[in-house]
Amino acid sequence: MKFKTLLLTLPALLLVCLSSPAKAETFTVFYNPYDTTSFQAIISDELKLWKKYVPENVIMDFKAAPDDETISRAMLKGIGAVAFMGLTHATLMNDNPNGVKLKFVASLGMSEGKRCNSLLAKNANSKVQRLGDMTSWISDVTVATPAGSDSDLYLRRLFSEHNVRPKDYVILSNADFLGDLKDSMYDLVSVCEPVASSLKEQSAYRYIVDNDQYKSFDLGVLVMRTDFYENNQEVAKALIRGELEAQRFMLDPANHQRVIKLIANRLEDYDPAVLWQAIYGRVPEGEDDIREWKSFYFGDKEREAIESTTPFLYSERLISASRLAEGVIDDSIARVVYVEDVAPIEQDSVLGFIRGNKKANPFRSNIRAIQ
Repeated sequence: MKFKTLLLTLPALLLVCLSSPAKAETFTVFYNPYDTTSFQAIISDELKLWKKYVPENVIMDFKAAPDDETISRAMLKGIGAVAFMGLTHATLMNDNPNGVKLKFVASLGMSEGKRCNSLLAKNANSKVQRLGDMTSWISDVTVATPAGSDSDLYLRRLFSEHNVRPKDYVILSNADFLGDLKDSMYDLVSVCEPVASSLKEQSAYRYIVDNDQYKSFDLGVLVMRTDFYENNQEVAKALIRGELEAQRFMLDPANHQRVIKLIANRLEDYDPAVLWQAIYGRVPEGEDDIREWKSFYFGDKEREAIESTTPFLYSERLISASRLAEGVIDDSIARVVYVEDVAPIEQDSVLGFIRGNKKANPFRSNIRAIQ
């Protein structure tokens, strides 16, 4: 009788075992919310775009970090598999003593310096005026920027090009840098959006604008650990496809106000009006109103930016090699996804442009500066 009972229960037991879901596999995706490069990560996670494409037993755990340095440490320790980063710190992270191999798999967006090369001068310092006259005042001022940022790279190139050095060049962690900015401690700063727009709103700083200011391109890159990329091709492609959808969502004017509200959910210390200006507002002056373009894959301009950054960082003795190793730049999946979801890739194909909006800021009625 006991034997019969056992036979009767086996089918049910087998059914339970076979229908039980496999244990979910979790991969961590890092992003820096204080850099517009990472805003697509927020969009993808808020709308759960990644969930549409990854296998059911996979979870992408999006984690905010205060700066790219924190992301770099986590990635190199194996805590993170994927990171949204500025090109400069991605290049610094790639040159690591741990032997961790990385891949730059997609472009997050690129601009002619209008995302991370904004220069702002303290209003109280009337000496700081045009860049063309910087030799007359630069040796008397203190300049500051977040460590390892694209802004840092821009300033180093600017000083090298003009063969000048400031009185003091202060490089801080993002958290310390933001804390000091509240007290307007520095004469001149170079920062990424949305911090630049926030500083302008506080009226403590003003833009320094020259026709030659926006020469140094800034670029955001989607970085993956090579071991993750090679061992999880389906997941890697799914995440890249989700990034494509997030970029298209941000580019569509019909979504612009919703984009701001989604990002504001993760950046409670920033007013939506500041976030609007940081992404869709018009940068002061200049004939070209293009804030940013998104090609998704690495086109000629993106590759030129990547390939010129490495030797410069090497010349500054910040990395140990003047060229990236073969295989680091690998947008092969991004190109496949672009063709499958958008169109065949032609020369200079881009997904779209973000143009500085000439209309009134729709969130302007309740503006406040960063707290």
